[in-house]
Amino acid sequence: MTSVQNLLLPLNGNRVYLILIFLMWLGLGCSPKTTIPPSNKVVQQATKNIKDTVPEEIVQKYPDTLVWKNVSDQYPPIISPEEINIQEKVIPSYSKGEKYFEKKYFLSLLIPLKSNQYTNSSLESNRFVQFYAGALLALEDLERNNLHLEINITDTEYPGFSAQKFMDSIDYTKTDLIIGPFEREDLKIVTGEALKKQITVISPWQTSTKIAKENDFYVQLKPNLKEHFIKITENVCSLYNRGEVTVITHNNQEGKAWFNYFSETAQKITGNKNYLNHFTVSEDSLQSPNTAFVRMFSTNPPKAVILPYYSYNDEEKLYSVVRRLSADKGKKEVFVYGMPLLHDSERIDYEYYSTLNVRIAISDFMDESKYEVKKFKKRYFDMFGEIAGHDAVKGYDVFMFIGKNLEEYGSKFQEHIISQRQNYLMSDFEIHKSVSDEEKSRVNIDFDFFENKQIQIIEFRDSGFKVID
Repeated sequence: MTSVQNLLLPLNGNRVYLILIFLMWLGLGCSPKTTIPPSNKVVQQATKNIKDTVPEEIVQKYPDTLVWKNVSDQYPPIISPEEINIQEKVIPSYSKGEKYFEKKYFLSLLIPLKSNQYTNSSLESNRFVQFYAGALLALEDLERNNLHLEINITDTEYPGFSAQKFMDSIDYTKTDLIIGPFEREDLKIVTGEALKKQITVISPWQTSTKIAKENDFYVQLKPNLKEHFIKITENVCSLYNRGEVTVITHNNQEGKAWFNYFSETAQKITGNKNYLNHFTVSEDSLQSPNTAFVRMFSTNPPKAVILPYYSYNDEEKLYSVVRRLSADKGKKEVFVYGMPLLHDSERIDYEYYSTLNVRIAISDFMDESKYEVKKFKKRYFDMFGEIAGHDAVKGYDVFMFIGKNLEEYGSKFQEHIISQRQNYLMSDFEIHKSVSDEEKSRVNIDFDFFENKQIQIIEFRDSGFKVID
């Protein structure tokens, strides 16, 4: 049995409107914590839930005034975290290398759903609602395999939510795994408290080497920035000779730091200190025709260039560099390497991908041509009446990853899957032990946390991206 709150529902008619009504009903509660009633089937029970909670008038027509049924007998009032009084319990002691299986696993998902603020437009654009919807489909599949899960959903955007209060109130005897939260400061609090209570925390969204220290209960599923740099450097060093690759950055301290990291990584791989070249640009040169990259392409032009821009704060800079590269290279062939921002940015047209032979280091890549992806997207549309986006597939993959490893290795599965590559619809996971950047000078350090380090190189070919490495 999987016990879960369903926020997206398989209904006929105006589905988005009915979803909205249900989310508004959730917002009437007095705390962000939602205690989930048991159900035998995720989707079927969710359909029953909404019929029990939404006025009959709404199903038939959409009145200006809504009259809510009293469902307090069926669903007792929500208890706020500060009202919960958990008796002192002995925190269990776990031995490394052992497998801990349970008849039922208790999971807690901390996710910013903003369930009390929905509008029609925000529902369709909310990446976390899509993530949650994808997770529901994964839970349905796991239930078919007789994996017994009970899941509590906490909306971290609900007024009054506090990560510290949540962890103070949590019943650690009935919490095997925490997924989230999204906000970095909240995640630091949760991981620190979870370590004391020996609860595994899975982070699907944050990428950092500074969240946890000496914490073997923290698993980061999104590779950090430097892992992307390493993957790009490994690829160019395998394809090009010394002096054939140039790192392009703005002329500032951050740009110099980026180049130094690429250069040091290339030296470790090749043994050559000056394997990569460095070319800097300024805002003025990017705005002036035939000045930005003419000199770079006029004598000994590079065969490949690397653009390390990764933050959406740098999106305009990235666009300016790409635009000028396309114009200034003329008829010379060049391959442009970039970060996921180069793939995700709405400013970058497909014309640039083709002209510049774009290659991208990315951890989550959805190949639309795969049968499994097409099947999932059809199932998602049939269920929710919306097109499955990146985050919907991500939610499915994350929960399938969690469920399958719980089933095979138990609640402390992270210790048993080191260097084991696992492939899902969009995400590939290969968990390794990582050390915090701030702690690399420590003596006799083992590791600080577990991290996914699986990254692929995709290239734009024939009107679409394909995996090449």
